[in-house]
Amino acid sequence: SAIKFIFSHALTQVNFSVKGADALTYKVTSIGIEGVANTGTYSFKDNTWTATGTAGSYSYPIASDAVVTGETAVPLDQTDGALMLMPQTMSSTANIKLSYDVYKGNVQIDAVTNTTISLENTAAWEVGKKVRYTLTLSNTAATVEFVTEVGKWNTNDDTPVTPPHK
Repeated sequence: SAIKFIFSHALTQVNFSVKGADALTYKVTSIGIEGVANTGTYSFKDNTWTATGTAGSYSYPIASDAVVTGETAVPLDQTDGALMLMPQTMSSTANIKLSYDVYKGNVQIDAVTNTTISLENTAAWEVGKKVRYTLTLSNTAATVEFVTEVGKWNTNDDTPVTPPHK
């Protein structure tokens, strides 16, 4: 008889979406994650990871048309472009690093470069889960807010997670 083999992902899938805080147009030029564990040991026995190395940085491959106008979230995903990272708790070194241009009509009015958004005390990355960070962009990066959604790996039924209040 057939042997049933159940596969589960040992990593966390990380994706990004952006939306505007106003009527301006935003074009994301780069986005990534920095200060997260990049090496570890996986235990098949209890489906857990133990970080063993130093922190690493990852560039997220954004779609070429990563442009948003208004408050409707736009995914930055490319086909096969998600980050596949080691599950872990977010430490004080974990950040999203973001650069984007701001336009009013067809005129560029600002360029926000290397803004960092702390991930400390946000939802941990779990084995076999996907995480989507939805960033709300504003002119001059006065405030970049975000919502984290954590969901099952193979579905679109993400559950919103509220970031901590400081």
